Amino acid sequence: MPADDILWIDDLACHGNFRQWAKITYLLHEAATTPPHPSYSRDLIRALFSRIDPTQRHTG
Repeated sequence: MPADDILWIDDLACHGNFRQWAKITYLLHEAATTPPHPSYSRDLIRALFSRIDPTQRHTG
């Protein structure tokens, strides 16, 4: 994961909160180990954001 994406994820969803980082990490691992095994991308992360908080639209 590029370093810029870590800051982007923290800014949009985690805000330095360890629990949110744990959720993102779990969901990313789950996505990577479940067919069709999507490649890492910001689109994948945006999809994970919607799983964490479906009331938010993450477009940044």
